[in-house]
Amino acid sequence: MKNSNLMTSVDLTLTDKKMDNPYHFIYGSNLYGTLFGVFGQFEIETTGDGNVCLVKKIHMDLVNYKGLINIGFSKHTPFIKGRKNIYFGVKGGRREYQKTIKFKDPLVIKKHERLPLVFNRMLYPIKGFEFDIKKRNKRDNNKELKKPIPKTRVFDTEFQYRSGSGYYDSELRPGMLGYNGLSLESIRNTMPFPSPRCHHSKVSLFFA
Repeated sequence: MKNSNLMTSVDLTLTDKKMDNPYHFIYGSNLYGTLFGVFGQFEIETTGDGNVCLVKKIHMDLVNYKGLINIGFSKHTPFIKGRKNIYFGVKGGRREYQKTIKFKDPLVIKKHERLPLVFNRMLYPIKGFEFDIKKRNKRDNNKELKKPIPKTRVFDTEFQYRSGSGYYDSELRPGMLGYNGLSLESIRNTMPFPSPRCHHSKVSLFFA
């Protein structure tokens, strides 16, 4: 089974029937040894005698399950780019676990049809380990960093690694700030938007 075929499904009919509006699983990952998941509560409105569903907002809730470092949302406001790509940021040690995506133009789903969405996650470094993207991408990961190790309570094991008294840059991976020179700001301001290069999950919205 290929990763490209992995997808989760959200039944918006449950929301339309005025049940206790559930949170649906939309994303999961493991960072800093912490397993966490992101759930979404969909705020909708039906029109056309109930034949059309309009998704107006998605309330996101991040839950940490196992690990020493809590993962939280970064300061950035989640946004949609194009018709299906949703971007949000996360950060280790940050205590913000709720975010809301507001759609300027509601997402439209006709009855008995599906709408695919892609949730793209970008990891930002722990406080004290921030960096300039251009300078970072010019450095040699095999060379010891000349600046001292930040005197923080937690060492950022995703963006750097250490050996004795020295420390080094780790290779940036998809879904990390600076990979291919990208940040959430650059993705938001790029026209046309690039293909997703963040760590992502595929979600299919369904309205019956």
